[in-house]
Amino acid sequence: MFRRTDLPDELDPLVRARQIWFLANFRTRFVSAIHWDNIHPWFKERRKIADNFLLFPADPIFVATESEARVIGPGEAFWVPDGRWHWYGLRDGMRRTAHVILHAVFDSPLHVNPLEAFPSAIHRLDDWAFWYARLRRLACLACHDQAAAQRQGEALITALVLESIALQSPAMSAPQGMRDPRIARAVRFAEQNPERDVSIGDLAVQAGLGPVRFRQLFRQEAGVSPKEFLIARRIRRAADLLLGGTTRIADIARQCGFSTEFYFSNAFKRATGMSPSQYRMRDGQAPGSG
Repeated sequence: MFRRTDLPDELDPLVRARQIWFLANFRTRFVSAIHWDNIHPWFKERRKIADNFLLFPADPIFVATESEARVIGPGEAFWVPDGRWHWYGLRDGMRRTAHVILHAVFDSPLHVNPLEAFPSAIHRLDDWAFWYARLRRLACLACHDQAAAQRQGEALITALVLESIALQSPAMSAPQGMRDPRIARAVRFAEQNPERDVSIGDLAVQAGLGPVRFRQLFRQEAGVSPKEFLIARRIRRAADLLLGGTTRIADIARQCGFSTEFYFSNAFKRATGMSPSQYRMRDGQAPGSG
């Protein structure tokens, strides 16, 4: 994995500072890699998902978020932060498209997403043939050796982010982390105990605050209520479990602290735009595949 000392001394100071910011504060976690070759008609309708979505096309493809929409092709990529609406596919006049799709998570004590630092979800990739060959190999490896794909995927995604930082650093604006250490401490406790059924009361105790004051400060810092944060945390864990094996959806619901499969399915669909079974099969994955 990359370290700060791996960065060349001759880098532009701003590029180096941005890359150090990324390496110091984020750990890349690979989820999946898939290669697709689609023909018209084919379109992924408007959706949002619980992890980061990275698409690398070998042919023209239409991509869109709520703030931009256009056709991209070889030499470009489409990176969508978790929880953001997006859609993509073949429009009239497009006959086929091949592309590699990656899913990843960026763990960080800052509780921000590094992809939010870029001004656009559409990225330029220099030396596209080099990157695409590595992406194709990763997608193939993911079908045969998930542990090896995990290691290579994390290194490759990190390298891609560093490359994009080098190309876009003047336009970047690093998102800020939580300023109140009490709220940051509560969030860190929840994230360090992913299998524990953490309550709002548990978080307030960690923050050293009463329940009412804790709710007020939490919303100010995080932009969501503690309840919304805890549900999102459970959804994130459920998304990992859905893609990571063949565990029954009812069992995943229980493991993630949902009282019933019905409540879990409704909460999951509100958060991602898909049912748990649809999420497990997203981008063409068969149920239970990695």
